[in-house]
Amino acid sequence: MPSMSIIGEITDGGLVLDEDAAPCERLGIFWCGTAGLGGHLLGTDEENILYIRYLVLDVSTKQTLYEEEFIVRPPAAAVSSGGSSCSSSAASDDGSHTRDAAPHIGEMCRRDYQITEDVVRDRGQPLDCVLKQVEEIFERISGSDAVSSPSNSHNHNHHNSSSISPTDPSTLNSTNSTTTSKKVVLITDGQLHLRQVLHPKSAFHNIELPETYNSFFDLRKEFRRCFKSDEVMSVQDMANNL
Repeated sequence: MPSMSIIGEITDGGLVLDEDAAPCERLGIFWCGTAGLGGHLLGTDEENILYIRYLVLDVSTKQTLYEEEFIVRPPAAAVSSGGSSCSSSAASDDGSHTRDAAPHIGEMCRRDYQITEDVVRDRGQPLDCVLKQVEEIFERISGSDAVSSPSNSHNHNHHNSSSISPTDPSTLNSTNSTTTSKKVVLITDGQLHLRQVLHPKSAFHNIELPETYNSFFDLRKEFRRCFKSDEVMSVQDMANNL
């Protein structure tokens, strides 16, 4: 399993990852849920990932460039005869949908994400297919100067309480601080989503993660440091403290 690094520090001027690094314009929120426990116990029961959500924000315009949620189909729920299919639903050789492979889904997952066995069967995609699809989208976003189309763009000015000027972790050793990077930098609510869930599960299933997931900004850790509060346990707690 590759090593991961927590990047970033919140200062009075916003989010700073390295004084010599290039400013980054793309922030990617990553969230995942498993079939089992959530909250501070996320990943401790080693249950399969069933839910992943992404949101990519353009820092300068405060617009959403990409937002999507995925239902993940665990390997045990995939069709053994069909291999790994990146379609939204499993199908048998005659084209009919498979109904006999039901993944375990805990009550917390059902409550938080409204996921049922039928939802996993009908909408679920293998984890490696989800990661590949999103990485291709990240690459297009990183290589594009254009903001998303108006139909997919949302103004987030009302959500921002301070200016944010993050930088790209891939340029931490760069001496050129005037170049703007459009590479997506991940932000997570705590470390569990990556360290406790995505990386272990990917390693267990022999899935090679894109480099994007090897560094991230821990929003919860930095919020606690700045506001001197150990009682922050969720994004809602952070909002209540602002």
